Amino acid sequence: WNEMVVIAEGKTFVHLVNGHVLAIGIDEHEAKRRDSGLIGYQLHRGPPMKIRLKDIQVRKMPSQ
Repeated sequence: WNEMVVIAEGKTFVHLVNGHVLAIGIDEHEAKRRDSGLIGYQLHRGPPMKIRLKDIQVRKMPSQ
């Protein structure tokens, strides 16, 4: 299993895979930015595949 962590705070998000930073993003499009929404998992078209998920947790970070 791989461990994936997404940290989103304000307009910045960080994606970690197995403890390593994979991506850091900054959403600078204030007019289209959202403070809430859905979480989805995306698979790309190609040969048949499976995705397995376990131990999914969503936590709100404490306010600073």
